[in-house]
This record gives sequence, structure tokens and C-alpha cells, in this order.
Amino acid sequence: MLSHKACRVALPGSKLFARTIANLTHNEFPPKMDDTVREVKAVIEEQTKRESINFASNDYLGLNKNQEVIKAAQYALETHGPDLGYIKSLTGTQNVHQTLEQQLAAFHHQDDCVLYPSGHNPHIGLFEAIVGMNDAIICDECNNSSIIDATCFSKAKVYMYNHMDIQDLQKTLETAKNEGANVRLVITQGAFRETNEVVPLKEIGQVCHEADAMLAVDASHGVGVLGEYAKGTPEFYKVQEKVHIINSTFSSTLGDGSGSYTAGMKEIIDIIRQKARPYLFSNTLCPPVVQAASEALELIENSKTDIQKLFENAKIFRNKMREAGFDVHGENLPNCPVYIGDHTLAKEVADELQNNGIIVQTLGAPYVPNEDAFIRVNMNAGHTPNDIERCVAMFTEVAKTRNLLAQKKLATM
Repeated sequence: MLSHKACRVALPGSKLFARTIANLTHNEFPPKMDDTVREVKAVIEEQTKRESINFASNDYLGLNKNQEVIKAAQYALETHGPDLGYIKSLTGTQNVHQTLEQQLAAFHHQDDCVLYPSGHNPHIGLFEAIVGMNDAIICDECNNSSIIDATCFSKAKVYMYNHMDIQDLQKTLETAKNEGANVRLVITQGAFRETNEVVPLKEIGQVCHEADAMLAVDASHGVGVLGEYAKGTPEFYKVQEKVHIINSTFSSTLGDGSGSYTAGMKEIIDIIRQKARPYLFSNTLCPPVVQAASEALELIENSKTDIQKLFENAKIFRNKMREAGFDVHGENLPNCPVYIGDHTLAKEVADELQNNGIIVQTLGAPYVPNEDAFIRVNMNAGHTPNDIERCVAMFTEVAKTRNLLAQKKLATM
């Protein structure tokens, strides 16, 4: 009997695809990792019986393993089942969804909120529903791919301004106005985790206010860690009243689950509920994830998370790595990018670290220029001093075997 492969017709363009694949930088998606590598702090890999420490997770506060969060998810699983099987605009909205929407709206000092099943959805829904042919989207050039890609779903004209450049933002807003844009929507990340930058949201908010422009903030890597009450970059800069729309996900501090949301002024949320296709035609977010996020949000609001420990860990790691001669950027976030300056070399270092029980992730071309390639290291409130010492020691050992520090290939940029 012939196999299904033997019966298959030739793939049109196969030679072109082969050349394209050959030219890729061969990032492994997803990276090869044993199924038991789940805990943020430490795990035992079954095949090698070796303890590995996870420094790649976005679960900064460790709430994915918090027992109260797990119990909340289990309760929703028992009462609502694993999924509802409906789109949200029909019968896919139940009490758990409405409760979380109300919680998130109040948390962000906004009027209302909608939930989505995917992290890309809020940006697509916002641009599709709120701005049209005679409007403008003004976007930081370094915004994440979910924002950039989402602009393609809108008929609005897209303008890019230089990264965190307030003067260029002013010029771009003026240009959009002069070219006839009725609604001008500025969107920026609140924090750029890859480069460990917190945007100057106070100045951006003032510029938008003076230009009569709407301001949307992707708060995914600020919620739970930035601000007096951990409400993200708008609270960090005390400019909540100047932010009209907040998009964020549940995948960092709100239980580390799937899903996302948009919180905003009533008029904006009302339009999204009626016009945003990702909201109208996607299955609702499964109840266990919703309940887990709700419980995680309560823990954050009631100051029952160890944010201080998280930032102490990040400070200790940066200081020890810099003392060893590494170039580690940033101060205000739990992300600690270690710059290598060459994608191939960064991947070799990351692979060697993983082979020795330190789980990290590289970021290089095409996501950043090759000369800016770095290894992403994320701190967590559950990391111990010994975990950090082991990570720094392994970085140093691997770097020395490649003469990275001696040749000053990690010189400060």
C-alpha cells in the first residue's frame, strides 16, 4: 500500500520554499523542551533527572501555580465545564465573564471592558471597530507584532513615529491632522519588555490631550508589576485620566493563561461590542481561565503578591551580571535582556545554558537586527538567591568558553 506521502502531488513553489527555509535563522518554534519544564522556579526533567530553572516565563508573580488561582479555575471547571462552545455575542457570556469585565474596568479606572480569547484580538478589534477610512492610527515604530499586524485590519491610514520620540509624535499627529484625519488614535506599549523600557506615558498623554487625539496603551507587561497598586504604566505615571483605551492579556501576571481584554470608555466599548469581528465571531474565553484571571486580579488588588521580591531578584541578577562583564539593559521591569550582538552566538549560548539546566530564550533576526541580538531572561518572585547565583555562574562559564567577556563582545551599547 502506498503511503499518503507517495500519493501526494508535487508542491507548487517547493524550490522557492526550500530556499526560504534555508535562509531562515532556524529559531525553533516551539523550542524543544521537556513537558515537565513548567514551574517558574525549578523543575525536574524526567529524562535526565536534572533540575532546571525556568528564566523564560512571563509569569512574573508566580500566580500560575498559586493555590487560590488553581482552586478558582477548578471551581469554574466543575460549575461551567471546560468551554461553553458558543461565541460571546450569542450565549457565550455568563456570570463569570461579566464579573471579570467589571473587575478589569474598575481596576483600570475605565467604564467598561470586553474579553477576547486571544492576545492578538484586542488590537484587531479596536482598529477594525473604532477607526476607518478617514481616520489615522499613529503607532510607535517598535510596537509588538500583534499591534503592527492589527493595523492591516483597519481602513485607517497608518503613521509610524520614532520609538518613544515625543517630538516626532507631535509632528506625526500634526501631519495626520493636516492630511484630513478625523479621528487620530495613538497606540503604544506601556512597557517594552524586550529592551526593558518604560514609555514616557506622561509626556505622550499630554501630547495626545493637546492634539485632541485618543490614546490606547498595550499594558500587557505593566499590569501586576508597575504602579503603586500594580495597575500598569498609566498608574506608574499617574496619567490614567489621559488614557482612553487599555489592551492587555492574561498571559503575564493574571494567572498566566490565554485570553486578553480591552478596557475603555463606554462609547468605545459599546462600538467594539457591535462592530469588532474578533469579539463577535470568536468562541468565548473558557470559564476556568476567566475564573483564574479573576482570582489573580483579586490577589494583585489586595497586595497579596510578592512584587517587592520580584524586583529585588531582578536587581540582584542585573548587578551580578554587570559585575561579571555582561551588558544587561533596564532597571524598571522584571525582564533582564542580556545583549550578545550576534544571533548565532546568542542561540549557541542559550542552548548551552539549557543543556546545563538554565531555561532562557534568544531574540535575534528578524525580530531585532543581528547586532542587537540578546538572550531574554525573566525574573520571577519565586526565584531564590541560589537560583540566581546558579544562572549567573552558568552565564559566566558559557561566556568564558567562547571568550565573549575577554574579547569584549558584550561591551555596553
